[in-house]
Amino acid sequence: MAALSIEVYKDEEFSQKDSTYTLQVSPTNFKQSYSLETVLQRAIGSLDSSTFAAVPAQVVSFDTLFDATGALKNKSQDVAADVKTLQTAILNYDGSTHQPKFLKLVWGGDAKSFAFPCRLDKMDIEYQHFTPDGVPLRCIVKLSFKEFKSQKTIAKEKGNQSPDVSHLRIVQQGDTLPLLCKKIYGNAAYYLQVAKANQLHSFRQLEVGTTIYFPPIKK
Repeated sequence: MAALSIEVYKDEEFSQKDSTYTLQVSPTNFKQSYSLETVLQRAIGSLDSSTFAAVPAQVVSFDTLFDATGALKNKSQDVAADVKTLQTAILNYDGSTHQPKFLKLVWGGDAKSFAFPCRLDKMDIEYQHFTPDGVPLRCIVKLSFKEFKSQKTIAKEKGNQSPDVSHLRIVQQGDTLPLLCKKIYGNAAYYLQVAKANQLHSFRQLEVGTTIYFPPIKK
């Protein structure tokens, strides 16, 4: 089976490949994490209830090994330099887009290959063995990647954001409730229903950083 590769792209549609980094050693473990988000609904005189809101991005995590002890076939010549190369490939900020790099994990060499568009979420580096003068001989790198989809892809998957789909949005500078309703439902007139669902006393001034729940609304 082919080694796991991390493809680096210049754009969020994954159409312009910039480079490919192939792991020296295939992951020693591989974890896929899923979860569901709910919003707590509170009503006077009744018990709290939770309403389904969204399916957050999937997270993939695994460990990979760099080894210069000779214990592995794919021996590293310089563990510290190899780890630095990995950091440069996937971690460093992309100055041309002013965003974290767009990545795709690819594992396997056939039609059933695993392909996962994502961004790096976390990278932990643990050096374990050293020469007498402190040169690292072995390193375990723990990597975590969060699924990434462009707004264009999300809209396509959701049928151009049908109004019966639940959403969570974090308020940005300049956002208003009617404007957000227009983006999500295609109709700004739903702002009163959204204000009621979030128990907003005033919808004219939304606090930046607040999470707003947009419930399913039927026309």
